[in-house]
Amino acid sequence: MSLNTAAINIPLPGSGIAAALDGGELFTELAALLSGETITFHADGVPRVHSLTGAERGPLQAQPGVQGIRRQGTLRTADGRDAARVTAVYLPHRIKDETALRTLYMTNQPLGRVLAPLGATRLSLGALVIPAGDIAVRSRGLLSIGEVPVALAEEQVLRSFAMRP
Repeated sequence: MSLNTAAINIPLPGSGIAAALDGGELFTELAALLSGETITFHADGVPRVHSLTGAERGPLQAQPGVQGIRRQGTLRTADGRDAARVTAVYLPHRIKDETALRTLYMTNQPLGRVLAPLGATRLSLGALVIPAGDIAVRSRGLLSIGEVPVALAEEQVLRSFAMRP
C-alpha cells in the first residue's frame, strides 16, 4: 500500500495567525501570546502627519482632506526577535484619551496595546498567507473604539516569527 502524499494537508506557516487576525484578534496581543514575551514597537523615524489616501478614508469613514498620524516600524519581542513590520494610521481627533495619544507619539508601545484598554476592537480587512519569502502573513484591520473607527493597521508577519514554536 502506498501513501498518497497529495492528500496530506500541511498548513502553511502563519495560517493560524492569519485565521486569528481574520477573527478580530489584535496582532500585538496575539504576538505576545505566541511568543510569551512583551512586544514593543520600534519606529522607522518619527510618526508623521499626512492627508489620508482614498484607501484609508473609506474604512475610516473620513472626508477628503482629513489628516492622520502614520506610525511605521517593527514589532519586536523582548528577546529582540522581529515579529512583524507594521504600518498604522490613526486619527488623533477620534481618540479622546490624552494619555493614549502621548503614549502613541512618544513611546515604543504598540498601537494595539495602547488602544486595547480603551475598548478597541479589530475588524479584519483581510489576512493573506504568503507561501514563500520573508513574509508569512499580510493583514489589514480597522481598529474602532465603540462604533468609531480610529485607526487602520497593516501587518507583515515575518516567516521567522510565524514558524517558531
